[in-house]
Amino acid sequence: MSTHHQKALPYAVRMEISVTAHLLEIQKNAPQELQPFFSLLLQAQRELNQLLTQALAVDISLAQYPEPNLTAIIADDNAWKTAGETLPPAERLCDALARVWSVEALLDKTAQFYRQSSQNHAHPTERLFFSSLAEIKQLLRRRASSLNQSLGNQVWSEVGFSPFILAREF
Repeated sequence: MSTHHQKALPYAVRMEISVTAHLLEIQKNAPQELQPFFSLLLQAQRELNQLLTQALAVDISLAQYPEPNLTAIIADDNAWKTAGETLPPAERLCDALARVWSVEALLDKTAQFYRQSSQNHAHPTERLFFSSLAEIKQLLRRRASSLNQSLGNQVWSEVGFSPFILAREF
């Protein structure tokens, strides 16, 4: 087992536990219209936390990491589409934006961590595992970004101009 594995994977477990706690806090008192989005996101977090915990027990010199259950983690496109169909009323719009901006930032930073972890491991299995986690987090970030775009469009209709930079995708 590499030194990086002994440090990066336990850190990832702690990081995801913390991210889940923050997501639960962000979800608390969020507009009702955002609850389906948070339900899908928290389901993904539970699956990722379980995957990382299982991976901790793996000695990659003897076995492979468990494969992510992408169906459970990412969910169906239609589920995400449905989760973002109903937006909060104007009086809750600023609150919704702040919450989803925070979610997007958390997902972006965790994706960066996994990307860096992938690039800093010598073992191909570790690189592939962390790279997969980075891709999963990027996909979840894009889900949050899509919701932010919809919320931004609602602001646009309210204020009469584009309040944010358009088409900002990484």
